Amino acid sequence: MDTVLHIIAFGPKHYFGNKWYVLDGFVVFVTAVLEFVVHPLVHVDHSSDSEHARLLSSDEDSSSSHSSAETTTEAIAALLIIMRTWRFIRLVHGVAFSEKLRNDEIHKLEKEERMLETELTHAVEHDGKLASENERLKKRVLELEKRLEETIEKTTKV
Repeated sequence: MDTVLHIIAFGPKHYFGNKWYVLDGFVVFVTAVLEFVVHPLVHVDHSSDSEHARLLSSDEDSSSSHSSAETTTEAIAALLIIMRTWRFIRLVHGVAFSEKLRNDEIHKLEKEERMLETELTHAVEHDGKLASENERLKKRVLELEKRLEETIEKTTKV
C-alpha cells in the first residue's frame, strides 16, 4: 500500500528512477505474493501431504521425515522473514536518510547564517564609514556657508 501511495505522490518517474525504491517495491510485491498466494497453497498441500504420509506409513516415524511441502513451507517462511527484515532495514535507512537530509539542511542554513552575519558586519562597518563621511561633509558645508556669508558681507560693505 505504501509503495502505491509513494508512486502516486511522487510520480512513476521519481519512483522508478531510484534503484532503492524499485528494490523496495520488488520486495513488497514478492512478500505479498508469498504471503497471500503461495503460503496458503503450500499450507493446504502440506496438511494433505502429512495426512497422506500418515496413512501410508503408519509404522514409520513421520516426525523424522520431512515432506517436500514442509521443506517448501520452511523455505517460504525463511524468505518471508528475510523480506520482512529487509523492510525493517529499509525503514531504518529511511529514518537515517531523513536525519542526514535534515542535518545537511541545518549545515546549509548555518553556513548561510554565517555568510549573512559577515555581510551584515560589512554593511554596518560601511554604514559607520558613510555616517562619518556624512558628518565630515556636513561640517564642510557649514564652513563653506559661513565663508560664503562672510564673503557676501565683505562685498556688501564695499
